[in-house]
Amino acid sequence: MPEWVAHFDDSGQGHGPIFVMAGFVSTVEKWRVFVEQWDAALKLHPSIDYFKMREAANLQGQFERFDPAERDKRLRLFNQIIADNATFGIASITPTQDFYAVLKNKYSKSLDNPKYPAAVDNIIDTLVYMRKLVLAGKVTHVFDEMDKATFREILNIWSVFKRQNVGRQLARRMGQSPKMGNDKDVLPLQAADLLAWLIRRRYEEDHDNIPECDRLSAKLFPEPVLVPLLRRVWNKASLVSIMADTAKLWRLNLEQIVYEDAKTRSRILTQRFPDLRS
Repeated sequence: MPEWVAHFDDSGQGHGPIFVMAGFVSTVEKWRVFVEQWDAALKLHPSIDYFKMREAANLQGQFERFDPAERDKRLRLFNQIIADNATFGIASITPTQDFYAVLKNKYSKSLDNPKYPAAVDNIIDTLVYMRKLVLAGKVTHVFDEMDKATFREILNIWSVFKRQNVGRQLARRMGQSPKMGNDKDVLPLQAADLLAWLIRRRYEEDHDNIPECDRLSAKLFPEPVLVPLLRRVWNKASLVSIMADTAKLWRLNLEQIVYEDAKTRSRILTQRFPDLRS
């Protein structure tokens, strides 16, 4: 039975109207091929040590030696490598104002970070989409590095899902507990960075009513990312609903929850997940 891995990165936290966490899912075997091809693409002249979409878009950092034509050619190659090896993509899209209106300063300091609900959403949607596509096997989720408090929240809710057997068809597809990786070392996270940036940029261009001919996203990616993509766009109503569902799962009364400061919440979760190396 195949083993699957989902890799996710985020874009937009702390600036702009939207936060995006997105990435790709494929089998371990396909990811091995991806890594070989992506690494070879990094080493083409002019070579780069790693891929970061923001740097590519602005011809900065690793891309400062590129002219626009060289940059665009390399992006097309990276896009094709993704298309050849990723089975599908997942994206969680959260308007910043809606997130803060519903969740900021409501439950705990570590839940004030939009990475937490986005990560939970992507975990569940990965399992749901695998079921929809009738893909056998278990999936492990890998996230780009984040603060330990937020990642412990993700481990905590994942363990609740696993323990409570949240839907047999979903639970049986849950692999190892979520992991963190550095996107300079875990190359599929660089593909996730590309997708998260692209989705955020397109949303912001829509938000700002930028004409299609002037859109940077369209200039850099005249062809779309060529894999099936499941997107979930949140708003105030859906965020309220998911918190209600979470409370039901935890058997909590949201109105009785007392806000936990960072130290209190960190102490509770550190006791449950003392070691994040694995």
